[in-house]
Amino acid sequence: MTDRPPEGAAFKGATQRSRRAPAVIATAALAVLAVALLTKVSSPVPPTPSATATRLPTPVPAATSSDVPRFVPVIAEPPDPPERNPAASPHPTSPAISVDAGATQLVPAGQTTIRIGVTLPNGWQRTGAAVVVKPSIDAAVGLSISAWSLRHVNVYPCRWSGEAFADEGLMGFARGEAQALSSWWGQDPLMPPNSNAPIAPIATKPQPTTLAGYPAWSLEVLVPSNLDLADCDGGQLVLWDTATGQVRTSVPGELQRLWVVDANGEPIVIDAGSALGPSAVETAELDAVIDSVVIEP
Repeated sequence: MTDRPPEGAAFKGATQRSRRAPAVIATAALAVLAVALLTKVSSPVPPTPSATATRLPTPVPAATSSDVPRFVPVIAEPPDPPERNPAASPHPTSPAISVDAGATQLVPAGQTTIRIGVTLPNGWQRTGAAVVVKPSIDAAVGLSISAWSLRHVNVYPCRWSGEAFADEGLMGFARGEAQALSSWWGQDPLMPPNSNAPIAPIATKPQPTTLAGYPAWSLEVLVPSNLDLADCDGGQLVLWDTATGQVRTSVPGELQRLWVVDANGEPIVIDAGSALGPSAVETAELDAVIDSVVIEP
């Protein structure tokens, strides 16, 4: 790695037959009718929802009132994936440099003044200002943690050179970016079944949470282990890019735990990567690194 998808409840009312005398029933009925008429006069009639054939994204509860957008962007069904571009040049990778154990700083890739502090155990390496990794001895996928300020999310990460990006209306706030990172990939219920599955990651739906004391949206993204990078542009799977040109690449079998943090109104992505089903030792180590995250506005 370099720096670079409840129905409304149906209520059933049951009434019992009254055993009261007809006069009592009539009196009660008149009283009820009078109350109903007064209520109708004094209360406005709620508008009737209009039907629409446009499919909207599944609503997700907002973490904070400030995080609720004034509109819900409509996600148009993306076109068929473009053909692989054999002429695409792969993005360059950065060499890994050992980093001392202890507190270190991540400078999120992209245009931001936010800084991220983490505490690392021994054996970690830096592949850029935004990314630290710990290679695995026994697997192709090791551990990583990185920080990002996103510009685009690729609709088809395997065909990234086609520049098919998530709706720009989703970018720029935490909930929208989390939606872009989940609903455009893999088994998205808004898309035709399996339309993008052979060349796409699979993502969970975002959930509201917190990270380092800030409101956030969390989700997981899995790159299937049977995905063949030879089917991708430049032999790379490129998930997103930044305004300063860095990209996030991934490999088959990698599981990414993502937090889109609302850092005082600015969305910052914290990305913790590992193999699917890491060992207990690796899980504990990565969890400790995540728990150490400090966000410095």
